[in-house]
Amino acid sequence: MKHHLKALKHPGLLLFAATSCSLPFFWAWAANHLNFPVMATGLGSAGHEFLTSVLSFFVIGALLEGQGRSWLKYLKWSLLFVAIGDLSYGLTSMVLRLPPSQRGIIPLVHEGPYVLFACLSAVAVLSRAVEGLPNRAKKWTLLFVGLIATVHFTASYDLILAHFFRSTPVRPLIIYSTALFYALGQSLFVGGLLVASIRTRGFTEFLLWSSFLVMAASDFLLRYQDIAGPIPNLSLFEYGWELAFSGVTVLLLLEKTKAATERGLLASPAPLGSLRVQTATVTLASLLIFAFLTSWFLSFLNVANASNAGVYTLAFTLIWVSANVFSITMSQGLRRLHAQLVAHSVIPDGQVPAMAWEVSEIFTFLHGRNVELHKERDAAVEEAHRLKAESAIYALTHKIMHDVKAPLSTLTIMLDTDLKHLPAQTKDKIRQLVGRIRAIIDTRLKQYSEDAIAQTRKLAEKKKPVEV
Repeated sequence: MKHHLKALKHPGLLLFAATSCSLPFFWAWAANHLNFPVMATGLGSAGHEFLTSVLSFFVIGALLEGQGRSWLKYLKWSLLFVAIGDLSYGLTSMVLRLPPSQRGIIPLVHEGPYVLFACLSAVAVLSRAVEGLPNRAKKWTLLFVGLIATVHFTASYDLILAHFFRSTPVRPLIIYSTALFYALGQSLFVGGLLVASIRTRGFTEFLLWSSFLVMAASDFLLRYQDIAGPIPNLSLFEYGWELAFSGVTVLLLLEKTKAATERGLLASPAPLGSLRVQTATVTLASLLIFAFLTSWFLSFLNVANASNAGVYTLAFTLIWVSANVFSITMSQGLRRLHAQLVAHSVIPDGQVPAMAWEVSEIFTFLHGRNVELHKERDAAVEEAHRLKAESAIYALTHKIMHDVKAPLSTLTIMLDTDLKHLPAQTKDKIRQLVGRIRAIIDTRLKQYSEDAIAQTRKLAEKKKPVEV
């Protein structure tokens, strides 16, 4: 989030963001009050979409300098093709304005680029969704993406394609083919978008994928609304498509203002086992169940239309964005706490994120115990060195005393052999003296042994694990 606050230091970026995001509404207001023809209104929107997509194409090219991110290359070229498609659509739909019976293969001028956009963008998000994963996890991730794409394509076929294929007049086969390929590419794109957004580490990339998700939802609803024929005026859903590309361009420009080491689009995504991914995955699973039950219920009642589908899509998007904002905030807060703990620093209360307070308390406690254990370890090592020195002294003393006792034993034997001619009184005094020396030596040896045992037990007590 701090990088987004730094954007305030770039007034040009702020001005562009405000202008680009407000232009669709201003243009619609001007068209209403100044009685612009539909052609001018449509061309204005198409031109705006074309310019933002082309600008995004060049910004990604600048981001890729010296980088080997293949998924960004696919995304870059997909934006160029959607720019061509938007401009072509504006010209063919708003200038020519031919009825369906007279269009022939003319729609290929914009449908072809749109198909390339759908396919390349799908490859881009799929590559990002599985980046850095081991083969087994990669297969399960792609299977999950395939499941989401299947559900999306089924809905797309039931609500849009089936009606389009049965509508009159009959169109050339290639027109039906492009519609089918676009639906397939868009379904994979949506599945990849959801999974890729789950693994984002920061807000910039998540908002980027969210913008594309808004664009895909708007496109789906526009096609759903368009199955009955041409729309006399610009639909509300057109704003979603237009605003989505404005958001994509602003976010890419924001990423360009960051240092190379701080660009989230160039960093590896979050691992599947992280708190960031798991919390968002639970939310996604819940929302998919919600979407399935809602669509089934509306179909069962036979009241499904573009309006209530748009409301439920908006609800899905808002819940999805809110859950991911929470997840990213929590994840970034925990990573900051981890960095501070690794640096053995004390975390002031004012710097602990509100949602991470309980976790911070645990980390603070463990950090304090870790410091205490380090101190106890150092004391134990010092004590061990002291005991080792005392043990060496004891061994030396024991050896000396043993060496002294050996001659005393010899002297006692000699009193009965070589020295037996000595007076009895003298020999008794010598024996008493030898006995006293032996007693002193035995007493000292016993004392040293008891001290050594006590010190060993003391050291053993210190080595017992501390219960936390």
